[in-house]
Amino acid sequence: METSSSSPSYVPSSVAVWGSEPTQADRCGDSHRNENTTKAVLYAIDYACGNNYLPPQAWQRGANDAPYEAVFDLSIVGAGIGAAALVDRAVGDGSRDKPPIVPNNAAVALFEKTSEIGGRLQSAFGTGGLGMAVTPFSPELSWIPPMEYGGMRLNPFVHKRLFNLIKKRALYHGEVCTADADNATVDCVSSLLPMEVGNIRYRTLRPASEVGKWLESSRINTSSALYEAKDCTNQACGISNYGIDAIANREGSPYDTCVQLVVGLRYYYNNTVNTTDVPDLWIDAMSRLDKSNCGTSDADFAAFDDKVGMPGWCRLVRMFPDPAYAVISCSGYDMDVNTVTYKGVSSLMDEVVNANNASKLFLLKNGGMQRLAQSLLFENGQVQVAPLVSKDLVAIEVEGRDTTALAANAAREALNVIAGGTEANNNDNNASTTTEDDRESPMLRLTFADGSSVLTKRAYLTMLPSDMTQVRGLESWVPVVRDSLTPSMAVKVGLFWPKGTDIASLLGLTPCVPGPCQRIILDGPSRSAAGDPWMVRQVWLWDANSILVYQVAPMSNMSFAAHQIAKFANERGMGETVRIILTQLREGTGKNLPDPSAARLKTWAAGSLLLDSPLEQPQWERVSDAMRRPLGRGIGLYYGNSEMSSNLEMHGWVEGALDVLEKNVEEMQLAA
Repeated sequence: METSSSSPSYVPSSVAVWGSEPTQADRCGDSHRNENTTKAVLYAIDYACGNNYLPPQAWQRGANDAPYEAVFDLSIVGAGIGAAALVDRAVGDGSRDKPPIVPNNAAVALFEKTSEIGGRLQSAFGTGGLGMAVTPFSPELSWIPPMEYGGMRLNPFVHKRLFNLIKKRALYHGEVCTADADNATVDCVSSLLPMEVGNIRYRTLRPASEVGKWLESSRINTSSALYEAKDCTNQACGISNYGIDAIANREGSPYDTCVQLVVGLRYYYNNTVNTTDVPDLWIDAMSRLDKSNCGTSDADFAAFDDKVGMPGWCRLVRMFPDPAYAVISCSGYDMDVNTVTYKGVSSLMDEVVNANNASKLFLLKNGGMQRLAQSLLFENGQVQVAPLVSKDLVAIEVEGRDTTALAANAAREALNVIAGGTEANNNDNNASTTTEDDRESPMLRLTFADGSSVLTKRAYLTMLPSDMTQVRGLESWVPVVRDSLTPSMAVKVGLFWPKGTDIASLLGLTPCVPGPCQRIILDGPSRSAAGDPWMVRQVWLWDANSILVYQVAPMSNMSFAAHQIAKFANERGMGETVRIILTQLREGTGKNLPDPSAARLKTWAAGSLLLDSPLEQPQWERVSDAMRRPLGRGIGLYYGNSEMSSNLEMHGWVEGALDVLEKNVEEMQLAA
């Protein structure tokens, strides 16, 4: 697996703005480079650049001396929403009437590598004073969802922990939010806006020889015959009518029939095959039902249709030269057709296309996801635990114990599961298998990149798995993360036009704000007619004057659109990248879109998303459980991040971080 240290060099770490020039600080950083390293050297007194506002640098005496250090009851590393929720649970409003996880008047610290709160939750319009996500002071803009450059949406019926946090914040605005599962309605109008995901227009510029004449004929004005869109304020905005009856009746637009491929596969594997006989890989699942199984005559077609229990199946599947690829193209998500799992594709189509009427996604108003995370640090207008910024954790030590041996033993249990073992790890290095013994845990020393260190009774790490394995003392977890999770990266490009330019009307589609959303899914050859790499897949009409281009890609194929945007922007600049995106948008939509006035790019490096696993769900659950305690039970170190949630379907979602937090809090309560 790619880790943060081995991620492709083209991936920048911050939001890029089209047309921005290098700052004086950038130029000064380049002028003070050590010849023996690729990293900029920060001098103690940087006269030339006038860096008057850098935080003070730290120095401590040697390891054999007794250094100055702070001592905490609980140290939280990383200031994403999981960390903020833990602060709220430990000493904030979330601790009321619940078993304590820290003593009364406990010393709690929150350390953050960057200068912002929210982790991978980043909401427009960026970060302002106090490191807080901001919106303009305007009632109109404060009550609409901002464009999100990180986590974007939620399903209140599935993401129940996140919805509870939103309900709590809504009470501050005098709104009581409820979710009625029986009627699939959500009454939270001032806080949530329904996000329609199934009302899709599709266009591919790949040749008919690759995708078939039927799918190639789709245009952005080709509407669905099987998906009903409607106005809505408190529920999912669309109803899908996909199913085997539509397959038998030959119903549907080109895009509809593409979705029907995965609907048909799921019907077959759910109803005619033993669960133990369902292939793991998507390509294997499709190969059992592709056109090679249908024969050549009408009688052959009818016989195979009868065998799989779906009249009309052979007619449908024969419309696509490569049905396994066609479904991936129609999903809008680039996936490696040779390695992605059947379950991964099937569940993704439910979530992002609403293939089975199960997708009930909403966008968050009132400043967006990042502000929600920050609000958890406040109670009655007061900050409960102020974050310490520019604190990059580089090492962890257990006082009086061999930290590396503890980590190796804890990781060995997970490696045993990955290798197919079933027996628990009974090595004596693991201090205890009971959580009660955590109260007797030795002190932990956390050391940061600036040279400072702290002692803490317990620590909770929240960074990405690939970053956790880079902490000195926890290196034994590298093979666990590498062999149990599949890394992906992502990009988001926001395109903005002047207020009088109604892009939505020009395209003839409805933007997400005020809704209901319409989205374009485009696909193209690896190289466009102009010779440029294909960059555009998912096109969200955010509002009348802005578009969000959003793509995700695994690390197994660097030709995917997300990689091409990140690579091209780094090598050729934002202006040239925007030019290519606009050219492909015009070609794909057939509309002469004007040039935007601004654009923003956010890239998420390799391992920022870990959406799939080669392990079966029961195996992964055991690995995740071991990973939550990187030094073993009995040592007061906990770990939680959405990308190592025991529920693989929660990876990439805020709910994943809250799911892991809930499990860890149960153990922290026993040890408090």
